[in-house]
Amino acid sequence: MLEATILLEIASRRFVECGIIFGLLVINAVVGFVHEHRAADAVEALRSRLQATARVLRDAAWSTLPARELVPDDVVHVRMGDIVPADLEILSGSVSVDEATLTGESLPVERAAGERLFSASKVERGEATAVVRATGSRTKFGLTAELVRREDASGHLRDRIVGIVRYLVAIDAALLGCYLIAAFLRGTPPLDVAGFTLTLVLGAIPVALPATLTLATALGATQLAVSGVLVTRLSAIEDAAVMDVLCVDKTGTLTENRLSVAAIVALDGTDEDTVLRIAALASDPATQDPLDLAIFAECRRRGLTVPAETRAEIHPFDPERKYAETILDGDQMRFRKAAKGSRNAIAALGGKPIDGTISDRLAADGERVLTIAADDGRGYHPLGFIGFGDPLRADAAALIDKVRGYGVRVVMLTGDTLATARAVARRLSLGDRIYAAEDVRRDPALVEHADVVARVLPEDKFAIVRQLQRGGHACGMTGDGVNDAPALQAAQIGVAVAGATDAAKSAASLVLTSPGLVAIVPAIEESRRIFRRVSIYTTNKVVKTLELGAVLTIGALATRFVPLTPLLMILLIFGNDFATMAIATDRVIFSFNPERWSSRRVVAHGALLALLLGTFSLAVFFTALTVLKLTIAQTQTAMFLLLVCSSQGLLYILRDSRGFWRSKPATALTAASIIDVSIGAGLAVTGTLMSPIPASLAVGVLASVLLYLAIIGAIHSLRATGPSDLSANREASSLPA
Repeated sequence: MLEATILLEIASRRFVECGIIFGLLVINAVVGFVHEHRAADAVEALRSRLQATARVLRDAAWSTLPARELVPDDVVHVRMGDIVPADLEILSGSVSVDEATLTGESLPVERAAGERLFSASKVERGEATAVVRATGSRTKFGLTAELVRREDASGHLRDRIVGIVRYLVAIDAALLGCYLIAAFLRGTPPLDVAGFTLTLVLGAIPVALPATLTLATALGATQLAVSGVLVTRLSAIEDAAVMDVLCVDKTGTLTENRLSVAAIVALDGTDEDTVLRIAALASDPATQDPLDLAIFAECRRRGLTVPAETRAEIHPFDPERKYAETILDGDQMRFRKAAKGSRNAIAALGGKPIDGTISDRLAADGERVLTIAADDGRGYHPLGFIGFGDPLRADAAALIDKVRGYGVRVVMLTGDTLATARAVARRLSLGDRIYAAEDVRRDPALVEHADVVARVLPEDKFAIVRQLQRGGHACGMTGDGVNDAPALQAAQIGVAVAGATDAAKSAASLVLTSPGLVAIVPAIEESRRIFRRVSIYTTNKVVKTLELGAVLTIGALATRFVPLTPLLMILLIFGNDFATMAIATDRVIFSFNPERWSSRRVVAHGALLALLLGTFSLAVFFTALTVLKLTIAQTQTAMFLLLVCSSQGLLYILRDSRGFWRSKPATALTAASIIDVSIGAGLAVTGTLMSPIPASLAVGVLASVLLYLAIIGAIHSLRATGPSDLSANREASSLPA
């Protein structure tokens, strides 16, 4: 629209106005320029994880090739320490693999003949021969990269503002149509028609709105950086204000992402320290197995020593046998052997069944359970059970309550089993609507009511986010792993927690620098402040645009001259639109509930205020002509001053929806308003760029505006709705520092 106006100015030979509008265009371009390559960075980070080699059988000989050269039906061999090079189906052998890249969960899983291994998983123990079933983008991991590359999220606030501008353009087009019909019937000179058209179009364009939106979010990003939140996409700050669902990845977000001993249960005649010591003896001190490391850490915490020389022979955990065993030095030890593993495997060692009541109870609490046994020379007998878990962060429960207090529903997504998911949900009071990912795949509508979804894969997280968005929700997603990247990219607010992978950070729009999710709270608060500031500015612009359109059209039709010249309209834009940008620094009261903005209701609310202000402006216009007998040029000057004053005064009515001046305006805003009105009055009195008016008349205009705005302010306070006609919400009683 600005570019079209420049052409109209050139055609009318108004080169000064043309230069000013061009300057406005440049200002918006400079302030609003934000160039991002998030999707490309995320894909590159994902690809870097796929640089692996593979041992492949070709032409009856084994050789090592880059993983990218594998094709379906190749036979490969993987062993401890390998990165799985493609999606495989095991032909023989068994392995324990870390699938954190896909599920986000730190516990290894066991895979045997006939089962699948997924690309980018890491082999923790064992070895296997397998056949390639999928490579590249066809693998589970490759699908993650493709999802990140293809998907992006749109901004709620920007979409609504575009909708509002469409309404304003349509209304002004209708007013212009009425004027053109009247001008045609009257035979109005083309130059006068062009002048009216230019003035009306300039009044309709929210010239400084893009710059204001960018400025408000940039200042918010600076404030969030102090709170430990780095913003990689400015529009995410706006979207956080409307977020009503937050999908939270469990591991590393609600938990500490480290395996630890959660419970030790000793059987009759044995104590916890003995159970733990035997478990340590059945472990390899040189291992990096997370269960062994957790056992040794618990021994250190309890001050238990386990001399290495007591181990005569170590048989590490075998995924096929499902237990680990150590032959002990019989001269120094009461026991001859120590073992740990699954209950059934240990029972088979001892030759008699083991009561599963205790282990089932521990498993129901979401713990990984090992049965501990020892052989005293008369055969194995069980000593007890050890439960392992990923401990919750100390602030997790309080944080969820805080986020819920802002009207945001929390949904936990985890790759864990249903039993583990239920246990964590119970401890965090998340709710009892818990579903498995396979249930959600069959019936996506379950997501609308879910508190927890378990056994999720990357594509499940992505699909859940998309389903919530289709349901009309503004969705946030937190995560830290490669597996979270697609959902982080698709969500309106993707939040990468501290310690996240490069892929997650590249895909996210907010990156937390402090552990856990504590920093998400100031992000919500700041986003709602920004939303309120932008909504105040936009509503002010809606009111003034509708008022200007009505005043210009009615005034021109009634008197055959336009109440404002194009030059005065440009000065008014500078005087109001850019001075009003100071609202980006204002102290505002934010809502406790997600902000929802209806373009239609904003325009309707603006139309009501525009009717009140427009009536007053037209009354002043006709009074200046008929009562005060001002010249046309002086009347236009008086209207310019009136519109400058009323626009700034309206701002203070809109910013306090629950009572005039409830919160003290920022110094920058007050100063900008005073400077704007002072400059406008100075131009009007001195006759700079316009016809001069007496100082007494300027004072009279200012006094009448203040009196009328005081009446409108009282009416607006009684109406008790927000500046953007939001639904009635509880508001925060505290103000930002």
